[in-house]
Amino acid sequence: MTSGQPTYEEQQQEIERLQQRVAELERLEEIVKNIPGMVYRFELSADGVPRFRYASQGSQHVYHLKAADIVDNPDIFTRIVPSDHRVSFQESILKSATDLSLWQEEIRFRVGTESYWTHGVSRPFRTAEGDTIWDGVVIDITASKRSEEAERRALEQETIIRQQAALLVELSAPIIPLAEGVLVMPLVGTMTDARMRWGLKPCSKG
Repeated sequence: MTSGQPTYEEQQQEIERLQQRVAELERLEEIVKNIPGMVYRFELSADGVPRFRYASQGSQHVYHLKAADIVDNPDIFTRIVPSDHRVSFQESILKSATDLSLWQEEIRFRVGTESYWTHGVSRPFRTAEGDTIWDGVVIDITASKRSEEAERRALEQETIIRQQAALLVELSAPIIPLAEGVLVMPLVGTMTDARMRWGLKPCSKG
């Protein structure tokens, strides 16, 4: 080094170091792009101000939002998360920040008239300045949730059909005359107290 200025060799070494760093960042960005979800860094400052430090391009698939929109609008989730889920969502973040516990939450949100579901997980850490930072990932579980809902409805419908079929069988059972004024109906199904009392009632003539 001459007169405090870096030599040509030192300049070349610094350029090579920066080029390697850029290449590493580009490889990392490619990895993040291939993750089926949104990778993010979320910060809650010591004075309680939330903001996203980073959001990957997966936000477009998961939240139907551009990464820049999420980073530039820290309160965006208070607008897309329905009011009936917003309180529990905010409480889960505050709890994680308080005890630095793993944050894990299923989040329902709306885009227009459509509802979607995501599952997020991240682990926080505290900075020397008192800020809390979460590095995590959010994936889209809408298809799974809709499949569960369809299965639940199918089971409910199946139960109703079975109940209706059993009722039709009971109603179609023939009445058998045993003697004058004595009619019996074959028992179909379960003998309950109510059915026993009904069956013991005398049949009226004519």
